[in-house]
Amino acid sequence: MPTIKVNNTSDKTLVLFVEPWAHEYRMRPQEGFTLEFDDSSRTASSHNDFELSWHDQGVVVWTAFDLEVVVRDQSGTRLEPGHQHPPTG
Repeated sequence: MPTIKVNNTSDKTLVLFVEPWAHEYRMRPQEGFTLEFDDSSRTASSHNDFELSWHDQGVVVWTAFDLEVVVRDQSGTRLEPGHQHPPTG
C-alpha cells in the first residue's frame, strides 16, 4: 500500500486537504500525518495516482477517484475528515 508522510514543521496550524472529496484535517505545529492509498482494486491507467501542492494554509493532496485514502496520525490512529476542526457557532 503506497503511503505519503506529511509533516507540519511550521509554528502554525495547517490544513491537509484531500481532494476530490474536500476532506480537511487540521495539523498542529510539529504534527505529522500519514496518508495510505489502497490501490488493490485499481485498474491500469495513464493518470497519476496523486498530486501534491502547497499554499499558505496547508497542503492539498489530489487523488485518483478510485483510490481509497486513509489518513493516520503519528500514533497510527485513523483520522476522520474534519479532524481538529474548530467548533462552529
